[in-house]
Amino acid sequence: MMMSWNALKAFNTYKDAIDPELKLTVDRFHFLIKDEIRREWLKVIAPSPLSDQESPLKTFHISVKQEFLDILDADLPASGKQQFVKGYIRISDDRPGKARKIKLRYRGDSNYHWLYKKKSLRIKLSNNDVYQMAKKFNLINPPTVVGLREVINYKLSRKLGIISPDYVPSRVYINGRYMGVYLYVSQVDESLLRKSRLMPGSIYYGDGSPVGDNGIAQLWLDEKHWTKKSSRNSEQKSDRDDIKLFISSIINSSDQEFIEFVETYLDKQKFFTFIALDRVFGSHHHDYNHNHKLYFDPYKGKFEPISWDLRFWLAHEVKDLSLYPLQLRLTSNPIYDSEIDKIAFEIMKDNFLSDVENEYRSIVKVTKRDVESDIYKDTAINIKKLFPRPISKVMRYRDIYRNIDHSMNVLRKRTTYLHQMYDSTSIKYYLSLNERSQRILSIVIDGPSPVEISINNHLSGTLIYNGIALLEKTILYSGRKIIEKSQHLFAESLYGRKTVRVIPSRYNFIIDTSISDDAIINGIRFTNSINGNEIHPDKADESAYSSNIISGILSAPDLREVVLKGNVVVKDTLVFDRDTSVIIEPGTVFLMKDKTSVYFYGKVTAVGDRDNPIKFVAAIEGRPWGSVAVQGRGASGS
Repeated sequence: MMMSWNALKAFNTYKDAIDPELKLTVDRFHFLIKDEIRREWLKVIAPSPLSDQESPLKTFHISVKQEFLDILDADLPASGKQQFVKGYIRISDDRPGKARKIKLRYRGDSNYHWLYKKKSLRIKLSNNDVYQMAKKFNLINPPTVVGLREVINYKLSRKLGIISPDYVPSRVYINGRYMGVYLYVSQVDESLLRKSRLMPGSIYYGDGSPVGDNGIAQLWLDEKHWTKKSSRNSEQKSDRDDIKLFISSIINSSDQEFIEFVETYLDKQKFFTFIALDRVFGSHHHDYNHNHKLYFDPYKGKFEPISWDLRFWLAHEVKDLSLYPLQLRLTSNPIYDSEIDKIAFEIMKDNFLSDVENEYRSIVKVTKRDVESDIYKDTAINIKKLFPRPISKVMRYRDIYRNIDHSMNVLRKRTTYLHQMYDSTSIKYYLSLNERSQRILSIVIDGPSPVEISINNHLSGTLIYNGIALLEKTILYSGRKIIEKSQHLFAESLYGRKTVRVIPSRYNFIIDTSISDDAIINGIRFTNSINGNEIHPDKADESAYSSNIISGILSAPDLREVVLKGNVVVKDTLVFDRDTSVIIEPGTVFLMKDKTSVYFYGKVTAVGDRDNPIKFVAAIEGRPWGSVAVQGRGASGS
């Protein structure tokens, strides 16, 4: 009888929070009563919790008045997340008996974070108190059976140089009751920058935006949907010029302007690695609407991604499961796309699969005893024919353990697909005469991986491309094309309607030598630039190629020279891009207006001397200005 009552209570709680019009059906009641039976059985078989000294996990003991918890629970989800209540916390790695004053509330967008017994928490320490260099942190109920698996993703992100919060399995008690295993996640704010040894700068959250008239979430179409969480100093808390530049450059720029933006303002290695990780694991959790966090370093003048929620591993045979606007533009550029592929391939090399599996098994083993004692452990599941939103279901330790094999099978299929895809690039060639009776070697590259061509000594300087003689090694790329209305995997409101397709590209070389056709082909070595495998070209007839084959481009922009001298009044932040060579003459004085900076991304030659130094000073004495960053190669000075 009690279990039936609890099942009805669970239904009404879900109904009140999710859909007041939801009706209790036989199927819904059967699901809930079965889950109550499992919960009661779990209470019977669960061993007593380990002491703090026995457990390998850090333990957080929270004390909070029941009346305050009732306030948080009064009208979920709003009541739980719109206010903090007071309490105390003891942490097992603090000195014995130390109690910290805290404020806490619930956190998380999805109902499985705040609707059930085991709630995800945001903890804020009082006054000047800090823990692990931070004033705030999160204790998150692992939302699915694979919650512990995400520890691997954060560790790998950090190892690869991406800013990553701490993400550690821990235990939580509330008012003396063991609530089970949680995930300690440090807050993404200025404290994370300090721990990562980075300078103070802007941090933005891209989490949540309305769906526009086009049926797609508007996060990437308007900077106002990005929340600023950190700034370089108090004067810049309201300054949003950096995020305006970021969004505008992605949405409104031409192809060439976008390249300039990427080369100037993005830490390419970090962003490419961030995307490569999604590519390797088959994650689709970074989309048009949420799970994006950015850092802008005002001293380098560059944006970096912050690792967040690389949660799902999928084996779908699609290179990119999510193509939000920044990633869409990057992957539509064959050079950038190939650089991301190269990073993904490097990640998957050597013992990648075994290392991931060993790490996963180690995490599950370390947490085993504490998970078995957790009578509130649950997993969020989608049963759309019964419930409109995810609903909590009892989870057992064996569910977590068994998922290791499932997860590794998914990752094995995923990496196998990627390896096969990278090895699928093919080369065809044909020889012909142009209208001037010049011999032409046409090479067509088809496939995702670029091709490196190495020319034997006897051919050096005899193959001419756009007036340039090839001397040693050259990279040839296939093309990329954005395809409209081609995204069919997930909801368009979250993932848009566009994908990127690889298309063949043709390179026509003038042959400036009299040697035979066979000698020319035999004098060129073709190598897959991603995996290093040799590719053997196939001879074909020119008529075999349709008009959709694009022409390959091998070109580099010329440097633009700018000379600065005398008094340079910096009214707005100055940016000299990578294609600009700047010469700063002796005695030049930069008069810096409020909050302005100067960024040099290309070559800089500063020629000040003792009698005529180059100076950067405040235009109005005592007023704060920004920074001077020299990021380009070839900088020199005296």
